[in-house]
Amino acid sequence: DGYKRQALASAEAGNLTRAMRQNLWGMWPHFVGYGALTGACALAGFFLEPVMVALPQGLLRGLAWAYPAMACVAAAIAAQSSHARRAPLFAGLAAAGVTVAVLLSRLQERP
Repeated sequence: DGYKRQALASAEAGNLTRAMRQNLWGMWPHFVGYGALTGACALAGFFLEPVMVALPQGLLRGLAWAYPAMACVAAAIAAQSSHARRAPLFAGLAAAGVTVAVLLSRLQERP
């Protein structure tokens, strides 16, 4: 939060290079955290693969729908965090786009 305020103050003062640098310094913990979380999930997936193979097909299909749902949530959070005037519209469009893409993908899989 401190970097965010400093970056805004630097941008308002016209020092855009400094504002950009402060903004990047404020974001690096998020990149590292999400990178570590992604690596941990990949490792867990590797070790849980034998369990996943034993699950019923219907349950696996339900789990597969979690991926587009997570993408919709991520798009909504990103749009809301952008503080754009039309953030709810952008979030809705992103969710609709993911939903349409998933439905089209599912229709192509059917014989």
